[in-house]
Order: sequence, then structure tokens, then C-alpha cells
Amino acid sequence: VLEKESQHSNQSVWFGHYPTSTVISPSPGIRAVMGSATAYLCGHLHTLGGLLPTMYSRHSQGTLELELGDWMDNRRYRILAFDHDLLSFADVKFDEWPVVLITNPKSALYGSSAHEPLGRMKYSTHIRILAFSRFPITSVNVKVDGVFSGSAVHVSGPLYVLKWDPSNYSTGLHHIEVQVQDASGKINTRSDRFTLEENVSLSFDLLPSLILLSDLYIVGQVLFALTIIAQVGVLVAFRYLRKPALKRNPGFVSLASFSLHVMSKTNSVYYPLLLLSIYTAVGPWFVGEIIDG
Repeated sequence: VLEKESQHSNQSVWFGHYPTSTVISPSPGIRAVMGSATAYLCGHLHTLGGLLPTMYSRHSQGTLELELGDWMDNRRYRILAFDHDLLSFADVKFDEWPVVLITNPKSALYGSSAHEPLGRMKYSTHIRILAFSRFPITSVNVKVDGVFSGSAVHVSGPLYVLKWDPSNYSTGLHHIEVQVQDASGKINTRSDRFTLEENVSLSFDLLPSLILLSDLYIVGQVLFALTIIAQVGVLVAFRYLRKPALKRNPGFVSLASFSLHVMSKTNSVYYPLLLLSIYTAVGPWFVGEIIDG
């Protein structure tokens, strides 16, 4: 139902707690169902214990998958904006001001020609910026490709604009940098790479993509099966291998091998371990009643 309804919207954004890599779904899978969406916003893995401060990737259908850092320990939150159907976002830490979000031109890393009218940037008249702070904003300075382009002017609310000529940046990748200062003297700078060519795409980091785009439940099943096979295989192999004589002052490997021989050839140890390994793979781990009686 959600998939059908989203097809009649300019843009759709999906929200969920779990990343798609941890969701078990029948064919064609959850990623195909949300394939018409611009982005899927999720959490659960957050920053992976601080190992990956940002975890973003893109599905094969073009949908962005954007993990957000947790609020409990890291106080992270996200600002999203649609500017002429182009999605931009910023993940920021609570009480760090000012907050800056460049909505036009949008970052090339997060562009999706399958879901967004990226060609509109070529005909835009202004660079557009959202700037937030607890204190009044005093300056919004813009540089493009390292050259100062001017100071953006306030329109309304958090919106600041600066007139530009996109034909000057019609080919290749370019760099935009926005520095915002508020009345308290605090300064924040945001920079993005952008392109006005629709067929240019940038790649996300490998590790976040592997975590977000792999089917982790299948990986877990494979690792579990390999563990059981290895455990049973070692028991059976040492059961039928000839037990070596224990040398004087044996090393770690020799002592471990001898111990495995003794364990696998002792029936009172071998059979319980073998049955436990097999039962772990095929038997129920818990039995209980959902409803009494």
C-alpha cells in the first residue's frame, strides 16, 4: 500500500528503526518495496559504537539509506529539506551552533537521478542556504572552488540566498563552502562537492556500504552453519585419527592436539558434545506456552 501511494508523490521518504540489512523480508525484498523513495532514514546501528561516525549508502534502485547517530549518548539529530524536489540533509550534534545546510546546489554524493530532478540546478538563479542558531545570524559567506562568491542575504526564517550563474560550473565537480557566524561569535563551516552534470555520481565509503547493503541475517546464518560444521568436523576427525604419544615438554599446538584426541575418544565427552552441536543447529532452543493451557 505504501509503495503504491508513494508513486503519486513528488518525493517520498521512508522512516524505520532498523537498517534494511537487518530486516528479513520475502522476495523481492524491502529495498525493492521502497525503491521509489528518495531516502530511507533509520537507526539501530547508529555509529556502530563510534567506529563509523557516519553510515550512508545508496540502494541499487537509487534510494539513499541514511543511518543517524544516537541521541542517548551522542545527542545527534538530523535536519532535512526539500528544495525544488532536491533532498538535502545535515546530521548535527545538539547545542552546536550555528547549524548550516546547503540546499542548492545539493551535494553530488547524495544526488539520485532516478528520484530527483537534478537538472533543475542548472537553471537555478541562487545559491540557497539554511542557517539556524540560538543567536541572530550575522554573516553567511560563500566560496565556490576556493573563490569568495559573496555574502548571502536573509530572505525569511532560516533561508539565505546568493545570486549565482550556474553556467560557470556546468561541467565537472566543484566545491562549495559556506561559513556562518552568529551574534555570539560562534562560526560553523559546511562544505560540499557538487556537479551540474546528471550522469556524475560519487561512491560512498566501502565499510558503511557493506554493512548497510549486505543481508546481515544471511551472513549470520552462513557463519553459524560454518561454525557448526567446523565444530562437528573437528570432533569427528579427531575421533578417528590415531592418538599420538605425548612428548616431554610439549608445545601449545601439540598439547592442544593431544587434548582434542583424548576428548573425542572419550565416549562420555564425545557423544554429549556431538549431540549438543547438532541439536544447537536443528532443535528448538526454547519451549514455552504463549497462552496458558
